[in-house]
Amino acid sequence: GILGEKTGYYSFTGRVVNHLIYANANQGIVIDKAYSSVELVNNTIYQAVGDAVLVEDNSQDVLLRNNILWVDSGFGINVAADSQQGFDSDFNLIYTSGSGKSGQWQGVVRPQLNDWRNAAFTDANSFSQDPFFVDISGPDGYIGYVNESNDGRDDDFHLMSQHGRFTGSLTPVLDAGTGLPMFLSSTEITDAQQSPAIDRGDASYPFTEEPS
Repeated sequence: GILGEKTGYYSFTGRVVNHLIYANANQGIVIDKAYSSVELVNNTIYQAVGDAVLVEDNSQDVLLRNNILWVDSGFGINVAADSQQGFDSDFNLIYTSGSGKSGQWQGVVRPQLNDWRNAAFTDANSFSQDPFFVDISGPDGYIGYVNESNDGRDDDFHLMSQHGRFTGSLTPVLDAGTGLPMFLSSTEITDAQQSPAIDRGDASYPFTEEPS
């Protein structure tokens, strides 16, 4: 998604909260020419190619809190030199694999989280660990929508929990027979591993903003 506009005089102001964003070709979220406060809160972004979050084109006062950002290539957070004013980021999980890097600041690559912290002076309470998603490609082995038979409904970004979590998608999917929305069956189970991302967000943010 792109927040803001490359042309004209209007730009997005507000909050982007509780989204799962993945299987994009270039970037997860692009904040472009955002002239006033934009907040990204409680989002999960998995980006195989490109940046999880790109802030560019004279954006200002951008805030990131409680996000899980995983990149296989590109940057977890990429802030252009003209978009550093008012940038505020903390309490995020920034995980890299493959050739992924934690961030880019002032046009310089910051490979590890400590490199990013020392450059941007942000993310003091953020950390970099495998979030232990249940199964991002699902039983079919494909990430995201491929066709009607492999439509991404089995991609499971729940966090593993030794204390209980739900299985499967909690959002409606299309019934193959009727073409109408339907809910998949879901049960509560426990895992052998515990995700480090659970309850690691900013304690000043209300838990009531989390999905039920």
